[in-house]
Amino acid sequence: MSRTSRNRKKKRNRQIQKLTKTQVFSVMYNKLVEFPIIRLNKYVKNGDTRQDIIDSIVEGFDPDRFKPIFVGELPNGEYWIYDGHHRTCAAETLGQDVIKGYLKKISSMAEIADHYLMGNIDRPKTQYEKYHSYVQRGDANYVRISDAVKNYGFSIGPGRKDYNIAALKTVVDIEETFGIDIFQLVLECSRRSFDGHKDSLQKPVLLGLAYFLYHAKDKNGFNLDRFIRTLKAQKISELLAELSKKGEKPEDLGLKKFLTIHNFRLSHKLELNVTIA
Repeated sequence: MSRTSRNRKKKRNRQIQKLTKTQVFSVMYNKLVEFPIIRLNKYVKNGDTRQDIIDSIVEGFDPDRFKPIFVGELPNGEYWIYDGHHRTCAAETLGQDVIKGYLKKISSMAEIADHYLMGNIDRPKTQYEKYHSYVQRGDANYVRISDAVKNYGFSIGPGRKDYNIAALKTVVDIEETFGIDIFQLVLECSRRSFDGHKDSLQKPVLLGLAYFLYHAKDKNGFNLDRFIRTLKAQKISELLAELSKKGEKPEDLGLKKFLTIHNFRLSHKLELNVTIA
């Protein structure tokens, strides 16, 4: 390679390094066009967009500084937003019918998930946005979790409320450590014993239940239906407080507590015995 060619390559590399994230990301897209907002599908769920961000965009709206969004077009002609959900909602609020964006032809929803995860231009993706993308992409463990959560009438997302699991990392850890069958048993206990109460879906309770069920379910004398009936008599707020003691692991506390609950009013011969080597 000649000196002139090397210098030209170095200059090009320096120019690339100076590109903004938006410019780098837009290189992947074919062209800048105007999209009818009514035709745009938002990849994230409605609950994943924050109203305070939308309001701030509306209040400080400047058409000259309004960044284009990024959109993928499926073979059937559907438009899906990868990046720019809050800007699109703000444009809608402002009464706009169209919005400018970069268009890329894509082949599947799995490809949309990949591009959505890469679209980290304005802000990092939340753990819940990543979770929905992993499910959409078909990642096996996240699909198993999603199916189980839906089957028992729960959801995964931010906020401490009934039938919603915010402790996403704990859920992933339970599935990876103990398996999907144990996670399903945990959901069944929460559903049948506490009717999906928000306190039953916190990390100490979820992890404690998983640890107990993993070590107890195949033991002689374990009876899930009886355990659930006995568990139902517990006050979930007090149970959560007991499993949340500082300085002690929720799984160790959970094993002791749930074993005591299981053996309540059982004769010594019928008591379940669980020992951890």
